[in-house]
Formats: sequence, structure tokens, C-alpha cells
Amino acid sequence: MKRFLDAFFIAMAVLSWHCVSFGQPALSPWPMFRHDSSHTAVSHYTGPSVPAIKWSYLAGDQNGLASSYTGMISSPAVGSDGTVYIGAFDNNVYAFASSGALLWSYAAGKFMQSSAAIGSNDLIYIGSADNNIYALARRGLLSWSYRAKSEMSGSPTLSDEGRLYVGSSDRNLYVFSSNAVLAWSYRTGGDMVSSPGLGDGGAIYCGSNDHAIYAFAPSASLLWSYMTGGNVISSPAVGSGGKVYAGSDDNNVYAFDADGSLNWSYVTGGNVDSSAAIGSGGLIYVSSLDNSFYAFSSSGSLAWSYSIEPWPYFSAQSSPAVGSDGMVYVGSLDGSVYAFTSTGLLGWTYYAGNMVVSSPALDSGGRIYVGTMSRRWSGRNTGLSCIAQRPPSLDVILSSNSPSVGDAFAIDLTVKAARGSFDVWGVIIAPGGRIYSFRLGRPGSLVGGMWPLALDVPGLREPFETRLLSIPGIPSGAAGSYRVIVGLVPTGLSPTLANAIPDFVDQETVVIH
Repeated sequence: MKRFLDAFFIAMAVLSWHCVSFGQPALSPWPMFRHDSSHTAVSHYTGPSVPAIKWSYLAGDQNGLASSYTGMISSPAVGSDGTVYIGAFDNNVYAFASSGALLWSYAAGKFMQSSAAIGSNDLIYIGSADNNIYALARRGLLSWSYRAKSEMSGSPTLSDEGRLYVGSSDRNLYVFSSNAVLAWSYRTGGDMVSSPGLGDGGAIYCGSNDHAIYAFAPSASLLWSYMTGGNVISSPAVGSGGKVYAGSDDNNVYAFDADGSLNWSYVTGGNVDSSAAIGSGGLIYVSSLDNSFYAFSSSGSLAWSYSIEPWPYFSAQSSPAVGSDGMVYVGSLDGSVYAFTSTGLLGWTYYAGNMVVSSPALDSGGRIYVGTMSRRWSGRNTGLSCIAQRPPSLDVILSSNSPSVGDAFAIDLTVKAARGSFDVWGVIIAPGGRIYSFRLGRPGSLVGGMWPLALDVPGLREPFETRLLSIPGIPSGAAGSYRVIVGLVPTGLSPTLANAIPDFVDQETVVIH
């Protein structure tokens, strides 16, 4: 049992170090397309280690529009309160609680493939194929809108000062002041689907379907441009030192210095519509329509790649996102979301049900949100999917993780069906290292020392639940930090972490004030 407990202490120490190192963000966790105004796509949070669909929402069919798709190509934006905002092909902007409850929706005139940006003033900005950029207040009330000459397909970007940058299919980059006044616009030679990325000093980087990547000063003057060999749908990402990364339909990934000089480029086997993500150690992640996902060093050398089986013709179109632990998440046209370590190992893959072009967004609860889409003739239902941690097979449930002396307090246990005989061990580790064990069927008392909850249980055909502890009032003098650990091991084996039945171990910490 000592090894069992020591392993938990080590795990808790590592977890505590991570929490201190990364801290909590001051801004919204995913306030716009590619997470932030520099489009690094690096989150403050981590995703699930064992994924499962927590909930999904099926968007309605589009209202007689020319587009042949249904569902959501828009990437989710997550507010500081956990609200998820996303546009859909059915003309609506949706706002969801993290539980999946629909909070509100707003109907635009045409479909939305733009992703939302969340302002510090709580306004939600999003573009529509009806040529408008919308600013929506809480509960979906229209604050203001601006009508361009063609579709507002690009995803808006917000600066720290509240300026709004968005591209349009009328070939213009539009810049609005914080008080909703058009500050300036710049006309390029092609549609602007690319979302502007912002660099140091307020420099603005964006792509155009005239094959060029542009850099502008905040005053609207052109700093530099670079002509590629194809449309630039990819949204530039700005890294340390002002280095800019973007893809092109000429199959290349490009890296530029802040002054516009080409630092490096890499030729993939297909269009690079994906936007780049900038991970720890300067790794650059990007998808290509050659069915592969790539990781490059900051100098442009290939660190690793992963080939995704084409479905039906090509895959890997989503723009990747990076968790605070370095895990990389990317969707694919094969309908799956993939999770990789920074070294290229496949952590997991989860089938979301339909094509995933939407870039994943993470929240503080370890959830990943992605939009799914399909062709209208496929008959498949598509919309927003929430991927979360798969519920544990054994779950210790506290009535509170932070009760006070005098409060009622309870500990419950739920166990899924389990095959094979096993022993059950459950302890409370009190301040000073004192150990107490539960007494099954007697939740009003504990026993000192290490004792099994049950021995030689012949398996469970049905889920089991019980109350392990019930205290009408926490006694005075009990303040401090406690750990509750419960686990199953095969009958006759010592209760160590190495012997524990996989997924049938749980521990919780409770701090009594």
C-alpha cells in the first residue's frame, strides 16, 4: 500500500507544479480564431487523456442557400465564463453553456463559416455570407453591423486596444476602431478568407487569394508583401521575434522574418490551407491536403510527420491547437480528432462523426470543442461536438472539496461493472500521514490503519454505488488537507499502483477550513 500511496503523492506533486507553472489566464481561454490575436493556437488548458463525446448539438439545415454543406465549419470561441460561440451553415450564431445547454442563437441572412471573436466589452464579433460583420451583445442582441460588398468569410481578429480586423470576399481588409467606426480598409487583388494575425508593434499580417501574404502597419501603410504560387487561405501565425508562419495553395509552408524576408519554406504534397500553430520549443504544426500532419523546427527542418488515411480522397484540413501540456489536437476530413505528443506520438484519436475542418478549442474543464460538417446529400447530422474526459470506471465523489468545520460532509463511491474477482482498498490520508480506512456499510465511522474495504469480490455484473462516509458536522480540530484514495486490485495481490486494475483507481483531495 505504501508504494500505492507514494505513487499518488508523486503524481499530485507533479500536478501541483504544473498548476503553479502555468497559472490561470487573465483573458478568455479561447477568445477568437486560433486562440489569440497572434494566432499561436496555444491554450492555457489541457484536453482529455481518454476522450469521449460529452454532448453534441445538431445544427439545422441551411435555408435554401447555394452552399452544398451542412453543419459547422466555423471554429469555436470560448469565453472566460465557459460560453462557447460558433457559427453554422444554417445561418445562425449559437451560444452554448459548457454543459451543452443552448443559451441563445442569432439568425443572420446567410450561412457562417467565419469564427467568432470575443471582445473585452463582451461583444461577440462574427462574419456572415450575407456580407455583414455582426457585433452581438449578451443574449444575442444586435449591437451593430457593417455591410461589405461581398461575403465576410474571414474570421475577425481583436487587438488588445479593441480594434477589429477582418477580411472579406470583396478583396478588402477592414479595420474598425473600438467604437465601431471604420478606421481604414485596404483592397488586395483577391478574396480575403485568411484571418489577420497581429504582431509586435501592431503589425497586421494576412493572406489573400491573389496569392500574396501582406504585412501592414497600424496606420494602414503596406510594410511588405510576398507573392506565393497559390491562394493564401491560411491565417498567419506570429511567433517570437516577429517571425510569421503561413501556408499557401502552392503546397508550401512559409516562415518570414519581421521585415518580410523569407526565412525558410517547406514543400508538402498538397495545398496548405491550414493555419500554423506555434508550440513549445518553437515547433510549428500545420496540416496539408497531402493527408499529412507536420511538425517543423523553428529553423524549418522537419521534426516529424503523421500520415492520415485519405477519406475519401484527402484528409487533414483542420488547423491544429496546442494544449498547455504540449499535446497537439487536429481534426481531419476523415471525421476524427487526433491528439499527438510534441514528439509525434499518437496519444489518441476519436471519431467525431463527420468531417472536421473546424479548429479545436479547449476550455478549463479539459473539454475540446469542434464543429463537424457534411455534404447535404449525405443525410448525416452535423454540428458542434464536445469531447471530454471519459468518466472513470471508479469514481470517488465528495460532497465538497473545500468544506468548513461544522459542515455536513459525505463521500460516495461509484464503480462500473467489472469482470474477475478483486479486492477493494480505500483510505483517507490525514495531516501528519495518519491513515484511516472506510468500513463498508457503516458510513458513520472510520477505522485507524490500512484495512481492505472488501476482499475476494467475484466481479460486478451491474454498476455499484455506496456511501463510504457521512458526517453530520465536521468536528473542530479537523482542519487540514486530506487525500481520499480508493482502488481495485485483483484478488490476493498487494494494493499497489502497479497492481491496480486499469481505470479502477481514483483519488480526491479535500481541504477542511
